[in-house]
Amino acid sequence: MSVTQWRNIACWRSPPLQMILVVVAVLILGVGCSPAQQQTYSALQFGGGQDDKIQWYPDMSPFATQMSLCTWIKMRSVTSQPVVLHYFVASQHNIYLEADKDWNEVVETNLNLDGKFKAPVNEWYHFCLTWGEYILRAYFNGQEVGSTSTNVRLIGTGGKMSMGNRADAVVDSKFTFGGDVFKMNIFNRVLTSTEIRAMASDRCSEEEEKLNSNRLLKWEDILSQQRTGNVVEIPTTCSVVPDINLNVNSDIEERLRRIEERLNTAEQELKDTQEELQSTKQELTETNTSLTNTQEELQSNKQELKELCNTCRPRRKRKGNKRKNKKDLSVIV
Repeated sequence: MSVTQWRNIACWRSPPLQMILVVVAVLILGVGCSPAQQQTYSALQFGGGQDDKIQWYPDMSPFATQMSLCTWIKMRSVTSQPVVLHYFVASQHNIYLEADKDWNEVVETNLNLDGKFKAPVNEWYHFCLTWGEYILRAYFNGQEVGSTSTNVRLIGTGGKMSMGNRADAVVDSKFTFGGDVFKMNIFNRVLTSTEIRAMASDRCSEEEEKLNSNRLLKWEDILSQQRTGNVVEIPTTCSVVPDINLNVNSDIEERLRRIEERLNTAEQELKDTQEELQSTKQELTETNTSLTNTQEELQSNKQELKELCNTCRPRRKRKGNKRKNKKDLSVIV
């Protein structure tokens, strides 16, 4: 049952006892009865110049041994090696994602996808890289298009992340990216093909929000990073409920499940108690009827006993006869 359904039950449709229980559940979850506000996500547009980029130093420790990088890309201008994302640490290309198909690296291992797919121009497409158990896989619009094994065990930490151009000191116009990026997220595990297909099925899919417990480098955090050059936000028609109100990650879902179980148990106990009360009420009615009948029988028996006693009682002798007898005895004497 969704949070919205719990909210509706608590605010409008609950019977008295269940209302109390559901309101308690809602308070535990920290969800009010007011409708959750929708938040519209913007995309980022890169002008294609050398300085049109975003650079920062993210915490990459959650992705040290496995990760998934997924994003929507729209190329507006074409260069030979347009860099969408580059994570550079200790002179190594730990993550290298191009908008074209040639270079897609994780831990210094390149997955060349030449001939595997054709990246369109002026059209959105979905792209994912997953890495774990030494296997690097690539997905284009939800379909796996290539894989390879890697030798390096760990993604390094403390490096520089760059969007729109390379993160190292190499300067060349062929690396600049001119186009749009939307909903770039990095997850701390290898996503399944089913999860990736769900993301790729709709640019406004909320699949990413459903994976919030694993989505540790988030698009909304990237939007807050400082930009240089011609990098601007552009509106989209996609909106989601913010994390604070959506509450759809696995921890919240588990809490909802446990609360729902307790509510169902309480509802069943209430039903059983009502049945017991009804049965007890019926027994009391029958007992009351039996007591009334017993009282009537006792009253009848009492009346019969009274009548019987009146019939069996001996008659008293008259006092006048007693005096006469005494007189007679005195004459005789």
